[in-house]
Amino acid sequence: MKVLMISGSYPNMKCGVGDYTKVLANFINKTGIGIKVLTTKNEKVVSDGICEPAILNWDLQCIKEIYNYVNKNNINIIHIQYPTKGYGYKIGINLLPLYIKMKDMVFQKRIRIITTLHEFSQSHILRKISIIPLVLFSDKIILTNDEEKKIILKLFLFLMKDKFEVINIGSNILPDKSSENNENKLYTNNHTISYFGFIRPDKGLETLLRAIVLTKVYTEDDFKLNILAELDDSDEYHCKIRNLLKQLNINKNKIEITGYLTESQVSEYLKASNLCVLPYRDGLTYRRGSFIASVVHNVPVLSTYTKLTSPDLLEIFRDYLVKPNDVVGLSRNIDKFFYDMEYRNKLIAKTNQIKNLFDWEKIADKHKSLYYGLGLRD
Repeated sequence: MKVLMISGSYPNMKCGVGDYTKVLANFINKTGIGIKVLTTKNEKVVSDGICEPAILNWDLQCIKEIYNYVNKNNINIIHIQYPTKGYGYKIGINLLPLYIKMKDMVFQKRIRIITTLHEFSQSHILRKISIIPLVLFSDKIILTNDEEKKIILKLFLFLMKDKFEVINIGSNILPDKSSENNENKLYTNNHTISYFGFIRPDKGLETLLRAIVLTKVYTEDDFKLNILAELDDSDEYHCKIRNLLKQLNINKNKIEITGYLTESQVSEYLKASNLCVLPYRDGLTYRRGSFIASVVHNVPVLSTYTKLTSPDLLEIFRDYLVKPNDVVGLSRNIDKFFYDMEYRNKLIAKTNQIKNLFDWEKIADKHKSLYYGLGLRD
């Protein structure tokens, strides 16, 4: 069996789906399935033996380029990752499944198509419309959580439910299993909080900073807040964060803004953390990579909830979530974590409870089963 995964982005292009694609392809390869990733021809793409950086432009012309590649390499399954930053606003990839199906009818071939849709519910209405050909002409659609599946089923009532599968995403930041039992390389204190991810208004960093200064734990001599992110002085929102730091007069010895970190460096900081605080404005969901990375590093998370939060996540973490922008409630939960051992231990147990959902080996095996389920064999 030969599988061609398609992603408009691939490391070191900045794109979460591109990062995810690389990790997923590597783990699928380990299952014995031959897989390549067709991606954008971009100087930032690092050759790794799996990616094929060949597409200059994802407009309609790319359809023929992809089809030629598929024929030349005897591809059985095309697996599209959508959306990615690399596609831009071009619709070539959206129409690829229709083109493939038309060609199959003429030449009596049987190329199967799978599309993984990331963050469908968060897409702009025009993006949702552009996704229609992908949904209609793909053989299988993968969603990354049950809530996304429920939303898309409501829009495509006329399609069979078994066309849609749910496979959770894993973390792009993998813990180093060989050093799991090592002593902390960064800090030896017991009051370390981490926040990480791109700094944007929807990530809730302002809420965290305002909450921290209200906490008791902030007064501890060994308290440390690590912000694992970059602050760019040319970014208006980032300047707002810097001004807030001055306004709150947070002790410079108790906060570190790391700047850009490699994945291994982020992993080291996470392993040195007691707690991650991620107060998203749109609430905790399974699509949040920073949440998943924390969980797979065995770091408990305090966060927020909204109507977008999956019912099962809300049920599991109800006592550890507050409404967005609830500064007082968040500060209360932070202190409770550090000073109420029962509260803390329950959160640690709940974190371990869901960790297996994000196991890459299990995720790869689910993909392998799906590929074979399409009726193809080696």
